Amino acid sequence: LRDAISSGGERGLLGLTFSPNGATLYVDFTNPNGDTRVEAYPMKPDGTANRLAQRELLAIAQPQPNHNGGNLVTGPDGMLWVGMGDGGAAGDAGPGHAPEGNGQSWTTLLGKLLRIDPTPSGNKVAYTIPTDNPFARGGGLPEIWAYGLRNPWKFSFDATTGALLIGDVGQNAYEEIDWVAPGTQPPLNFGWPRREGLHKFRSDDASGTIAPILDYPHDTRCSISGGYVYRGTKIPDLVGTYLFSDYCDGKIRGVTVSPAVNPDPIDFGIGAKNVAGFGEGPDRELYVLSHGDGILRIDPA
Repeated sequence: LRDAISSGGERGLLGLTFSPNGATLYVDFTNPNGDTRVEAYPMKPDGTANRLAQRELLAIAQPQPNHNGGNLVTGPDGMLWVGMGDGGAAGDAGPGHAPEGNGQSWTTLLGKLLRIDPTPSGNKVAYTIPTDNPFARGGGLPEIWAYGLRNPWKFSFDATTGALLIGDVGQNAYEEIDWVAPGTQPPLNFGWPRREGLHKFRSDDASGTIAPILDYPHDTRCSISGGYVYRGTKIPDLVGTYLFSDYCDGKIRGVTVSPAVNPDPIDFGIGAKNVAGFGEGPDRELYVLSHGDGILRIDPA
């Protein structure tokens, strides 16, 4: 896809996942104009994607070059989940933004967590809307599952409980981790741009919003890189801990999550340069994705 992608800064090939049966590859990238494209490719028997059979799922205009989101996850429900940033600039304001901010608007896909059924329906319908999406019958764009997000750069589902965890990148003061219990009914409002983490941004009013389980200030840190809840077997003491990092300091940290949600941040004393995200293997062991150090595996000490 090199010829179809713009790169640099927060643009590029931003997300990649497979259908549950591995037969279809989904990618999220910014095109040469800087706009988001989510596309599907059938996999060939030789293990490569068939680009000639490309199917466009989503085409979303981007008013600015940053806050593109782009993470793709095939959820435990088999649906395709797409993270979309608020459209860039600063403060969720400026050209191309809704008056109340894209994050709080139900008429734009920016600043949202989207949920679609990527299975085609007929020759002209690239995807369908799950009937249990909150706006499936109107009131907002039907792809929206949650809103009030600034840039949900990385999100994941707990492989054991099905809980949703989002690392949402903040403005100039706070980064946040959002935790959603399985079975929580949407739509969910994570507060941006009314709130930045647990703090006022445009408003003191936090009514109707989902508070993060953890926020942290910009000290040596600047941009959260979300990860996964560890469900591997090599490090038993780590089971149930959500691992994350920050792009600026690269330290690997964790919070223990449970239905009680009592996070206690742990600094594991390890790290990498410019951590951009994490990976989870089929054995549920975790990998660190670093722009400076490559792909690293987390092993017992």
